[in-house]
Amino acid sequence: MKTRLFSLLLVTILAAPAMTGCQMARTVESAGRGVAQGVEAAGNSIKEAVETTTATVPGNHTNPVLTLEEAQNIALKHAGFTADQVTLLHTEYEIEHGIPQYDVEFHHGKWEYDYEIHADTGEILSYSKDD
Repeated sequence: MKTRLFSLLLVTILAAPAMTGCQMARTVESAGRGVAQGVEAAGNSIKEAVETTTATVPGNHTNPVLTLEEAQNIALKHAGFTADQVTLLHTEYEIEHGIPQYDVEFHHGKWEYDYEIHADTGEILSYSKDD
């Protein structure tokens, strides 16, 4: 009798955490779905905010007026060179302090030239010549 009682008690003790664990697993799974839905909703809200902001900001800078080649030609003309007279010609589009611009860099001889060209107006914002 003691053995049977002990066995029943042992099974009850061992089964209780297993049943609770199953419930916890369902709770964690449910919580995970809730978190995933919350993250998705937040992502959608951010995406909508960015799209709205982009659409309403004056001078939307996703499509600059000047092409990369036009910016290069402005810098090269200012420096007095043609594209075939320079080496390591590199141009990158960026928005710096809210201003859309092309950063144009190239080498001629021992000199390195660096230009910042306004991407909408073609104005030379800055330039430098370093050895």
